[in-house]
Amino acid sequence: LEDPVEIIHQRFFNIANSYRKNIREKGIQNVDGEKIHKEWDFDEEWVNDALSGVTFHALHGKQATFLNDKGEQTVDGDWVIEECKKVRGVKLIVFDTLRRCHSGNENDTGVMSQVLKWFEFIASITGAAVILIHHENKLGLNDSDAGISAIRGASSIGDNARWAARMRRMGKEEAEERGIDTETNKYKKYINMGLPKINYGDDAEDAWLLKDENGVMFKTELPPIINKKEGNKIKYDRNNGRL
Repeated sequence: LEDPVEIIHQRFFNIANSYRKNIREKGIQNVDGEKIHKEWDFDEEWVNDALSGVTFHALHGKQATFLNDKGEQTVDGDWVIEECKKVRGVKLIVFDTLRRCHSGNENDTGVMSQVLKWFEFIASITGAAVILIHHENKLGLNDSDAGISAIRGASSIGDNARWAARMRRMGKEEAEERGIDTETNKYKKYINMGLPKINYGDDAEDAWLLKDENGVMFKTELPPIINKKEGNKIKYDRNNGRL
């Protein structure tokens, strides 16, 4: 609901190109970064097949609202339910963004509880995981430890969610600690992804992603910490092999 169809097409195009390039250069890897196929005969059909399983609806500028100010389903919401039912075997449904899906007060705990229940209903009738893209509050933007409290709006949003992922840009101090250039905006291409809430699984460590020239993100390893700032002093870390 937030981006026009031309932008969505461009993003899929960029994702496909970046994945093709990444596989050609690095092969197929497991979660530990080890190659599964040492001599990988690249086949572009793999990417094409993956994209063929994606259906999207560009509702930017359509004035669509799925839930009213009380959290009740609207005519647009009826349409969403029918569209979700049409896709057999759907595994994942993403709504971008939560704020544009409803016309309620996102700071109202009761209303947002009703809104989250509606998305739970979609998950129950389709068997799919439902992800809601949402913004952070202003206080959480510069706080790397904010966790789920960084979610904008009523606490019931985070309370009712069963899983939450948080993505944030690398801060300037974090970059300086690792000797990453801060004179340019290159350090802002590093994105931290954490999972502050996982109800149905074990806790997971944060991952660092790096944006490529197309804006597509891949997992990356950061340089080791070479110094830690404490106030106006610099405390050197002697355990990282760099000093």
